[in-house]
Amino acid sequence: MAVKVCDRCGALDKIENHHKKHKADGGSDGDDNLRALCMGCHDYQYAIDATLKVIGIEEARLKVLYKRLEVIEQENPPLLVKERGYTSYWDTYKKGIPSFADKWRCSSVFEYVLEETPHD
Repeated sequence: MAVKVCDRCGALDKIENHHKKHKADGGSDGDDNLRALCMGCHDYQYAIDATLKVIGIEEARLKVLYKRLEVIEQENPPLLVKERGYTSYWDTYKKGIPSFADKWRCSSVFEYVLEETPHD
């Protein structure tokens, strides 16, 4: 039986297997997906993973908000605002006005991320 050593700090006791890609996300129990971590480093790694997940969600939300800003700008050039007033992002949807907004409208942050197209 091989002695397990923490990959992060070198500890020899309370070693646990950490899934690099969590099983809930489709990760396996294969050796290539496991990392030996002591209990403290394992807790640390979970905290890092959770924080990175939140950062990813917040980045996705920011992308949606920036896209909404683009739509608002596109739908409200000065001359149109002078003629008809301001049109909100959601007004274009409710009124059925075909617009740039239609390309980017989505029901959730996650739908936007999945359908996101590359841009400059």
